[in-house]
Amino acid sequence: MGRCSDWAADIDEKLDFSCHANGALKGVYSEHNQGAEDRRFKFTCCDILERPGTAGRAARALQGKPVQQRKRDRPEPEFYQPKMAKSPSPAGYSSVASSYPYLVLSALLPVLWATGAMAVPCYNIVPGLMRQARGVDVSRLDLIPLELLHAQDGFKDRVIDYTCDQEKNRTIGGVSDVLKKQRRVESMSSSFSSHRVDLQHSDILHLGASAQAQVNSLPPTYEEDIAGYERFVQDFGTHYISAGSWGGIMMMYLETASSYSEKKTEQEVSAQAEATFNSVLTVKGGTSTSNTKIDSEFTSSTTKHVRYFGGEWNLMDTKGLQAWQQTISANPWLYSTRLRLISDLIRDPSRKAAMEKAVLDYLMKTYLTVECKRVLRTLPSEMHNRAEVLRVMSNIDYFVARQPLYQPTVEAVGEMAHETYTQLFLEYDNQHSVWHKGNDFDVAGDFTCPAGKVITGWKADYSTKHHDRAYYYKCSYLPDALPLTDCRQSGFANDWDAKIHFSCYANGALKGVYSEHQDSKDDRRFKFTCCRIVGAKTSAQCTWQADNTYVNRWKEPLNFEIQASVEYFAGALSYHSDQREDRVWRYEICHF
Repeated sequence: MGRCSDWAADIDEKLDFSCHANGALKGVYSEHNQGAEDRRFKFTCCDILERPGTAGRAARALQGKPVQQRKRDRPEPEFYQPKMAKSPSPAGYSSVASSYPYLVLSALLPVLWATGAMAVPCYNIVPGLMRQARGVDVSRLDLIPLELLHAQDGFKDRVIDYTCDQEKNRTIGGVSDVLKKQRRVESMSSSFSSHRVDLQHSDILHLGASAQAQVNSLPPTYEEDIAGYERFVQDFGTHYISAGSWGGIMMMYLETASSYSEKKTEQEVSAQAEATFNSVLTVKGGTSTSNTKIDSEFTSSTTKHVRYFGGEWNLMDTKGLQAWQQTISANPWLYSTRLRLISDLIRDPSRKAAMEKAVLDYLMKTYLTVECKRVLRTLPSEMHNRAEVLRVMSNIDYFVARQPLYQPTVEAVGEMAHETYTQLFLEYDNQHSVWHKGNDFDVAGDFTCPAGKVITGWKADYSTKHHDRAYYYKCSYLPDALPLTDCRQSGFANDWDAKIHFSCYANGALKGVYSEHQDSKDDRRFKFTCCRIVGAKTSAQCTWQADNTYVNRWKEPLNFEIQASVEYFAGALSYHSDQREDRVWRYEICHF
């Protein structure tokens, strides 16, 4: 029976193709890309049926004789046509009739029926299904990698073998077409679903032949051969994919200059990013319901990268979204998975328990050596206390070298690493924070600190020409990066020429200041933005600076900072002088 392969290579890429099971090449299909001046190829291969009595590979397998299986025979096993069956659609999907036959799982990989009769091949195999048969390293799994070439996506060797056997009832739980386009905007992405594949419960599934052979070679306890169990995890991963959703992904990455984002709230920046994504989707032939107008300053401050996963992505630039969507089902991308421990596929109770230890040990080592060290390496190299970072890394190496690892110890070391990073980063960032302009002379100004930060410094220069001040603010993180919530802006805290006496609600922290100037009054009115601090207990520790203790004098510069590591602003008090056309300030300060 002849069958056509998928594309053997992409445009301008190396072509290396072999017919499965030593089949014969029967046909060639190719198409030319004028832009790349290259061709893509598909090949049609046919199985060669052996005459009865010959000592070929398949016949030797039926007779129980050893067969030397070559590496190129393994990537795609034989499939056979099972009886069609009905199965409930997976949760969350429309109940539709599947256009794909259900496949049957087996721990063996024969190319003929066990009875010796030749089987009928399976047709309409779900595209991409072989990827779901591979184990994954959950610590490195990346379904949508930023770098497609040379990317370590976390996929390992095949851990499950497929076959279709009419005499078996171990079927894949469900292969469901998703006929309705599912579109969502999340992290600037839109997904278009093709199908979902659910494997049966692990009580029914078995390890593939190669993985099972490696398990059989291991002793029943982890401590007897730690290196052997580590090799299995390195080869086959920590988990297997019990369910996967396939389709196409359109992903947009935006890099926005801090000069823009620091002047806007998180909600404003997110709205601009979503509007930009929707505009790209609309240009490509999609629809958008966004009413947000794209800010030209956001566009000029942002670098945009758009990538497509699945389907014939080059069609997006030439024929638009709908043409690309039509190619997704033939070349889908695995964009969502449900994972289970690879040890669940091991039948022997002793080896199963040993593999659970091996996976846990591997994940703990990866957490310490990869994640914790990566976090610490992001600290600026010019920090004056780099010795503390090196000390923590040395402690990590010490604990990783111990066999076996103990989870409470690992968690304690990891917590120490993250606490060290948080504290050192906050110290460095607060020491190197800069002043941000809140307003120019005679014009309104609206300033809010970046995400996670609050105001920790006030500065103002007076202009005798304008009878006004230009205000500047410094922002810092709170101690231990305490989170902020329920941020809201007040109404005007004063009228023209009037006193300001403002306190944040619930001892919140001052995060932003809005002011507007009136020339006829030579004064400003102010609004303040405050946020509640999650987990902070400061009700008895907030005090006003002493009466008549102002941080500036009339018409002289204002320059006042607090200790960001132990204090924050919770209120402001100011008097205006008609004679001097200026304001003096003092503040409510909370201490941790």
